[in-house]
Amino acid sequence: MKTAARIVLTLFALLAGLAALVVLAAWLFGWDWLRAPVENRASAALNRPVAIEGEFDVRWDWDLSPRLILTDVSAGPAQWESTREPLVRIGRLASDVELWPLIFGRLSLNDVRAEGSDLRLYLNASGEANWPRGRSVGGQSLSIDGLTLRDTSVRYRNDRIDLSFEGTLEQFVEEDRAALTGSGTSRGRAYTAELRIGPIVQIFRSLENYPLAATVRSDPLEARFKGNVRPSDDIRLGGQLDLSGTSLDETYAFIGIPAPVTPPFNLSTRLVRTTDSWELREMSGRVGDSDLAGDVMVRREAGSPRFDAELESERLDFDDIGAIIGLPVDVSETSNAELDARSEAFAGSARIFPDAPLAVERISRIDGTLSYSARRVTGFGSDDLGRLDLELELEDQVLQLTPLALDVEPGRLELYSTTDASVSPPASDILILSNDMRLQNLVPNDQVSGRVDGRLELSGTGDSIRATLSNANGRLQAAVDNGQIRSAFVEAIGLDLLSLLATDSNQRQPVCLVTSFRIEDGMAQVDELLAHTDETVIRGTGRINLANETLDLELEANDEQLNLGTIGGPVNVGGTLRDPAIGLGSETALRGLAGVVLGAALSPAAALLATLEVDPPENSACQSTANLAASPPD
Repeated sequence: MKTAARIVLTLFALLAGLAALVVLAAWLFGWDWLRAPVENRASAALNRPVAIEGEFDVRWDWDLSPRLILTDVSAGPAQWESTREPLVRIGRLASDVELWPLIFGRLSLNDVRAEGSDLRLYLNASGEANWPRGRSVGGQSLSIDGLTLRDTSVRYRNDRIDLSFEGTLEQFVEEDRAALTGSGTSRGRAYTAELRIGPIVQIFRSLENYPLAATVRSDPLEARFKGNVRPSDDIRLGGQLDLSGTSLDETYAFIGIPAPVTPPFNLSTRLVRTTDSWELREMSGRVGDSDLAGDVMVRREAGSPRFDAELESERLDFDDIGAIIGLPVDVSETSNAELDARSEAFAGSARIFPDAPLAVERISRIDGTLSYSARRVTGFGSDDLGRLDLELELEDQVLQLTPLALDVEPGRLELYSTTDASVSPPASDILILSNDMRLQNLVPNDQVSGRVDGRLELSGTGDSIRATLSNANGRLQAAVDNGQIRSAFVEAIGLDLLSLLATDSNQRQPVCLVTSFRIEDGMAQVDELLAHTDETVIRGTGRINLANETLDLELEANDEQLNLGTIGGPVNVGGTLRDPAIGLGSETALRGLAGVVLGAALSPAAALLATLEVDPPENSACQSTANLAASPPD
């Protein structure tokens, strides 16, 4: 006990002696003699130069918490920064300093008041921050009880995600809250932001969460967040996030995940920031006329961002997915100004291949995976389609679909593709497989129906579907087995005028189709084009220019029946894929003209004889199509 008492008495004696020395120095020289020691101590603690260029005053009522009053205080930049602009400049700073905790290595400040402050925060591309991190200053723990800020401006720059902000921080002491309002840019996109938080002093209490409500607007995009934030060294937060806008691609500037142009969207999700990731959990809402739900996670791996998303829809409207690749949307459905402009341009164009560009710059900055499924696809033709599944992987600027699959009873359509965006222009390899698909589900029409089996292989370069097809190489092979074709359509191809006039417009015939195209440098050359009904064989030759989408085909129907109304000879199909033009070949036209001349000079019977063309097929449609394809006419 005597030893303990001796230690306590000795400590008090030292403190009394130190206090006496401080009072004597202040009486002889004023408090300004402490300026240099305080500047040096603060500079060492913050690892940057600290200057007190204005008033230095201490008001001490002989208690253990003197009040320190400073004016024109600045803390310089981090040592690695090239600028000389300070981290913070404070017009007037006042605080009570607890002396007793200093003895035990703790810095305790009470009733801190700062006026006319300018705070400049900077995070470079390597993740280095120009502000001190942690809850200690120079090895001493820091606690603050009571903080009031007046006339405070904040500037923030994050080179890692290309984000900037300038605003003002206002504290509402009586309401025990604060507000940060201002504007900035994120990946080049302008925005305004308003954040409302709890008492700022809680920032220095790392174990406490306090409320955060934020609204960010980048017209027409709007994001609203309400939740809690934990101001630890690695800030964590969680709460409800509501997102709305005219297109999902607008969100790229803020979350860094490349998204396509879409119809307007409205989504709600739980936003969670953990140590190394941002997560969108239990997302739900609508994109265009389709529902959307799922989870998205963004994290950094080896310095690069990565996303992983699992999304699903109960009902996917075809217009909404068509808009992604640049197809026009139905103006009567949910749309936006950009999609409306695309549709208008498409309506006035002679082209059908979409030219929406691939966002090469965006996909070059991130890796990730996307798994998506839709139970039902609607809005394509008169019938609903089946289930759609998509698996996407983006790695080192290589985008892969493995695959996109559409199941329509009893058939299936699969699309596999690899696009290498690390080269310019991007290089793509595409494989499309059709297995027992209904023709109307692929090409809506009322002329020909049936089940399609086929294979399309393409390789090309370009940043859009149109550009890639313009120089593509590959092959298309397809067959329609046991189909139906409108008889009037067959008679029209064969120019069987009498039968055409007598045929019921709804009457149909069994048909089998076989086609094979060789594609070289954007030119699809017919190797085989054959349609076979029980009565007629239609053969085709020619080419399709995929670069300008023009047609140069010749179709000729050979009928086993002796029809006096048939003007034999080929039919030319020209024009474009968007607007085909059908005309008579020169041989056909001459034969028809000769018939008219003979009819006038001789008799009606002679004129009809000029139209006779007979080339009977061997058997019924589908039984002999393969033989016909293997044995083209002389």
